[in-house]
Amino acid sequence: MRHLLPTVLLAAVFAACLGAGAATDQQPTFEQTMQRMLERLDEVDKGDFPTREERRARGDAVFIETANSLDLDALTFDEIGMLLQRPRLLLHQPSGHDLRPRLRERLRPLAANNTAEGAHAALLLARLENIVASDETTPALLRAITHPGAATLWSDHRGDPLWGLCNRAVRDAPPTAALDAISALLDNVPPDFEPGNFSSIDNLYESLIGLRVDRAAALAQRLRDTMLALGRERIEALGLDEDDRWWPELRLAFLEHAPVRISLVGSTGPDIEFYWWSDEDEGVTRLADLRGHVVILSFWSSDCGFCHFNFESLAPLAERYRDKPVRIVSLAPRNGYVMLDPYGEETVTTPSIAEEAEATRQIMREHSASWPFAIAEKLEYVPHYGVRGVPRMAVLDQRGVVRTLELDARVHKEAIIELIDSLLAEQVAHP
Repeated sequence: MRHLLPTVLLAAVFAACLGAGAATDQQPTFEQTMQRMLERLDEVDKGDFPTREERRARGDAVFIETANSLDLDALTFDEIGMLLQRPRLLLHQPSGHDLRPRLRERLRPLAANNTAEGAHAALLLARLENIVASDETTPALLRAITHPGAATLWSDHRGDPLWGLCNRAVRDAPPTAALDAISALLDNVPPDFEPGNFSSIDNLYESLIGLRVDRAAALAQRLRDTMLALGRERIEALGLDEDDRWWPELRLAFLEHAPVRISLVGSTGPDIEFYWWSDEDEGVTRLADLRGHVVILSFWSSDCGFCHFNFESLAPLAERYRDKPVRIVSLAPRNGYVMLDPYGEETVTTPSIAEEAEATRQIMREHSASWPFAIAEKLEYVPHYGVRGVPRMAVLDQRGVVRTLELDARVHKEAIIELIDSLLAEQVAHP
């Protein structure tokens, strides 16, 4: 599930940016500097040091050398954005104390310009203050959201972080100031916006609903209605093919189903139709067929290494409830490919559902999984159940009511057992 899994390390991203040849006698590029820092930190993490203090000192030396080597005036805005993804460097003592004022000195004059560049600088400045949690965090958030050029960022990939800033403003800024800023931003969504800028809209919707102050619910509804309409219209206008439209369509689906998802726990879980069910003789074609059982829906994807390891946590549960009305279901999306191992060293293309099913059976055999596996359409269940990342679990009672979305078999085994036992007792008490 490539769109849900933050499993690709930033080290790989930086490595991919290195391009055709390394610098020799030239100054290393920013990407090379970051890659070298990550490699050296990895060496420190794996190194054998006599004391913890010596390990820390070696890591400190890496951070300080990296900070001293950066020419912040020469960095592009995209490179500054990448630097902001390295909070350990920015928060490090003393190198962070050197980098932070230098970044502010670079960005503040630019942020004063009422241009797209000024809006981007204000956005980066707000992200910096947010990372370091300074007294300027909330003012910087509001300045970025209300910047005259803010809406122009939606014309390319830079706009999506604005939704994240809005979400933070809802949590931390005075409610009136936050709502005014978001309303003004929503007034200026450009007609040529990039549909990829949808990642955090549903989070903002949920935050506004949870604010419980005057205007917040109305603004949440306006946000949802406006972005659903504009988003669908924009996707169609661009004529995106399947490979390019799956992500914005998924994000719009998250926003569309947000009202139901907010109150999902305690409500009947949305039904799911299965393309494939591992026990073909059982006649299970959809989630509703499992009514009468406590159902543990374990959302996973083969391209998630943690999901492969998670089977070890599910096996004891399967054994404990083998003769009880409890069903564990490992549910994956139809991806068109299957990673047969947790490290992605063996991946097979599966153009048909039969091929994807057979590859999934290989994984079941590898992990000696004794419970059912299923494959479904991701847009059918991912936004309904809020599956932003896997592994994730939902527990449904015998009536199909969702009882929890928060438990994780890797760390909450006892809590899961307690919940299931209580649900089974309810069934006995209320046949």
